[in-house]
Amino acid sequence: MAIKSLHENALWEIFSRIWTLVIVFFLTPFLITKLGSHNYGLYVIVMSATGFMSVLNFGMGEATLRFLAYYHGRTDYSNLNRIISSSLIMYLIIGGSGCIILLLFAG
Repeated sequence: MAIKSLHENALWEIFSRIWTLVIVFFLTPFLITKLGSHNYGLYVIVMSATGFMSVLNFGMGEATLRFLAYYHGRTDYSNLNRIISSSLIMYLIIGGSGCIILLLFAG
């Protein structure tokens, strides 16, 4: 049963990646003609910065959710508060570092 589910999930993941590529392939010429080359360039820069910021997550979101669910299930509110506060501090540090890096290399 688990193997079948694994295969189905893998196929859906592959399908979603291919579907995204197809959409982007057909949407890009439309965006370039509608936005113009200058505005499309700005759009690409904004999307690149957004992608850069999502890489800076380092998997913290998934880990935070896992431990929040774990400690909430055990009604361990002291560790729950510790996870929330430490995640907030880490996100602030990562976000601040990303902003500083972007500002330094923005030209």
